[in-house]
Formats: sequence, C-alpha cells, structure tokens
Amino acid sequence: DMPDDDLRCLPRHGFEGDYDFDSLVDRNPFLFRVYTPKVTSPSISYDPKIFCVAPKFDAKYTSPPSAIESLSPIGPLTEIATCEEVTRHLDWTTRSSSPFISTSFSFAWAIWEALRRYKSGVKHDVEIAVIDAASLKGRAATAIQVLRKATFDEQPHHYWRWYHFSQESQSVVVYGYIPLTSVMASVPLLSILEKMPSYFLRSGIPVNPSITETSLINRVAWDFTNKKSTYKQFCEAMTDRYFEQSTEMRLRESIVGSIRLAVALLNPWFHKTAADDIDWAVHKAAELASLIAAWPDPQDPAEMQDVLHGMVSLLAEEVRDKRQVSLLGDVLELAGVIDDIEDVVYSLEDRPQPGAAPSLRITIPSTPPSSSSSSSSNDSSPLLPLTPVSSDGAPSTPFSALIPSSPEQSCQEVELSPSASSSPSTPRGMIAETISVAVTGFLFGTLLTLCVVSSQRRMLLTHLT
Repeated sequence: DMPDDDLRCLPRHGFEGDYDFDSLVDRNPFLFRVYTPKVTSPSISYDPKIFCVAPKFDAKYTSPPSAIESLSPIGPLTEIATCEEVTRHLDWTTRSSSPFISTSFSFAWAIWEALRRYKSGVKHDVEIAVIDAASLKGRAATAIQVLRKATFDEQPHHYWRWYHFSQESQSVVVYGYIPLTSVMASVPLLSILEKMPSYFLRSGIPVNPSITETSLINRVAWDFTNKKSTYKQFCEAMTDRYFEQSTEMRLRESIVGSIRLAVALLNPWFHKTAADDIDWAVHKAAELASLIAAWPDPQDPAEMQDVLHGMVSLLAEEVRDKRQVSLLGDVLELAGVIDDIEDVVYSLEDRPQPGAAPSLRITIPSTPPSSSSSSSSNDSSPLLPLTPVSSDGAPSTPFSALIPSSPEQSCQEVELSPSASSSPSTPRGMIAETISVAVTGFLFGTLLTLCVVSSQRRMLLTHLT
C-alpha cells in the first residue's frame, strides 16, 4: 500500500499539544528503546516470548509464560498509573522498583542517548530496539499523559525536571513487559552510526573500510563528551548542519540517507521480510524513512513520500532477488552433497559384506533318461527345490536316495550363494533410487519456481545497501 499523504511525524522534540499515545501511534508507528543486553545465565531458563521485563517484575522473567503474561494493567494505563510511579521510574536511583519500561517515539533521541551511554558506561554493547508501537496499545502511555494528571498537591519532588525530560525526549512508558513479537529489530549502536545521513557526521573524514570503533564514533558531528549538552541543543545543531547543505545535497539526504538509515534500523527484519512479504517490508521501511526524512525539515512536500516508497520498492526487489540467487546457490550445493551421498551408498552396495554366509555347493544326481517321454519331461522341467530339513535335524529324504544307483550316473553341481537372491534389488539400492528421484524432483521444482517467480533483477545504487 502507498503511504498516507497525511502522515506527519512528531517534531524534533516535544509533542505540540498531542500527548495521547493511541492517537500518536497512527502517525508514529515506531518506538525505540536504548538498552544494554543482559548476560544470561546458562543455569536459568528464560521465557523465550519476552524481550524485556520491568525491574519490578524481573524475578518473574524466569517464570512460566502464564505468569509473565499476566503482568498487564487491570485497566487503561493512563487511569491506573500514578504521577509518583512515573517520576520514580524516570529517576535512575529509584528505578529498580518501577513497573515500567522506557521507550521513545524519537529515533534521533535514541541515537543521542545511546552514544551518551556508550561514552559514560563501562559496557559498550549498547543497542537500539525498534518496536511496533501499535502492538503495545493498552499497556503503554506517554509519560506526559500520566504526569499531567497530577494536581499541584500531588506533584512529587523534581516534578518539573522529569516533566521537561519526558516532553523533550517524547518518552513512552510500557507497563510490565515487552513481548518479543513486538520487536522488529535490535541493532548495535556502531552499526547505526555508519549509516546515518551526512548532516549527522563530520565532513572531510574519509570512510575507512577497516574503520575502528574510536574513529567511527569520532565522525559524529555533535559533542557527545559534554555532559551538560542537552538533546534540544543536539537537535538545533543537526538542523543547522542540514540547512547549511545545498538544495541538491538536502534532497539526496532526504531520500538516500533516510532510506539507508531506515534499512539499518530494521536490519535484519527488512531483508527477511522482503523475501517473504515484500509489500509489508516496503510499507514499514517507507514509513520509517518518511519519519527520518521529515526530522530536519517537516515542510518537505508530500510527493517526497511517493519518491521514498518507490525507492524502497526497488531496494526491496533487489534484496529479494539477491536472496533468491543465494537460495539457488544453496540448492546447487545441496545437489552436490546428495550426489556424494549417492556415490557412498553405491560403493557400500558393491563392497563385500563382512561375515557373509559362504556359498552352498550341492551335488544333485542326474539320471540318464530311460525313455523318450522321460527325457522330454526332464528337459522341460526346472531343477526341483531342495527338500527342507526337519526340525529334529534328520533329513526327510534318505541319504541313499541321493547316491547314484549305477556307475553310469553323473552328478550335477549347483552352487547357491546368498547374493543370488530372487529379489530384484537390495534395500540399499532401493534407498539410493528413492533419494535420487526425490532430489531430482526437488531440484527441478525449485529451479522452475525461481524461474517463474523471479523478476528481472534491477540495478540499484550500491549506497542504498
């Protein structure tokens, strides 16, 4: 589907009077969470359905799924959450007992905050998770929604400090936990920095393929080492850098730079979904690219969304085609493996088996024909099968019956071997034939599908990927 023409993102900071989470989700469908992955203990079994849990309920992270999924608000979050609970959550000294999880509508604030934590923290494995905001309706609210409910007497200590912080960062609090199904992607900070639009980066610094973490971080255009620097100052500085560029460069960054950052934030979700459901991948990536493009200049024409949608469509088709070519290579490699297996099976089939029963040599008397009728009967009749041995070990036919009755009688020797079986093929031979037929059908069907489904590969600018 084409993006809506009336899609408008939030301003660079603040809410412009609209604080309701449910109404904002329709125009701002993504939430961003800055976090450092926890080190999991191999002796503890964690709930695989959970992405993260509020500090208050962290002990239930290892509980059965039914226990953790019961951590939902008993009513609308804006009605049951209190101003004191939100301020205690925003204060890091009292956050350990909070029932909330912090997120933000702003991708730029998430990047700014992630780099601040990277600089000040001991651990550098900071990541940004991209979350489907609509999936959290009923258990999420903007922090401003809750703080604004408080009367003057209910306002706790440092109320206005946290009010301005929530307003500036477009903060959203989520009650209880965030299910894994709501998380579209989680990307390390360093993987995002190298894909940012040029107005976020210093000019004149060449991009080195073997770039180190230090040199990559030093490319950012804002002073992240200044502890007194605010997010609002960051927004003003980056906006000034954007408008200092030429019109052509601004257009390029609004299209190419926005798509590149959007795909980086949605990696690997975008690449996988482009192969499975290309329309949905294009829709979500174009939505995020539109929000990024409108961040420095909300006055961009509405036609920009159509251009972004078309460019993302081309990129998604390129990703899908490359994935299909990679799949074809895997199929051909599998065919080679199957051929090797068939060779091994056939070689085992031809090899003498250890402990095989020795061949049985039996002497059968051949009586000369006494008449023409008996001779005709003997010539047309096959050898009679041997009479089976009785269970007590004594032959059912007297041994003397096998002795020639006269010296003129000759003997015929028949050699029976276990390999001379009347069965048309051995079990291993049947297995090999079955494998061969199945693999041939699978390969033919795969090649036919790829030929029919694959569209002509389109060349795209390499900097989009």
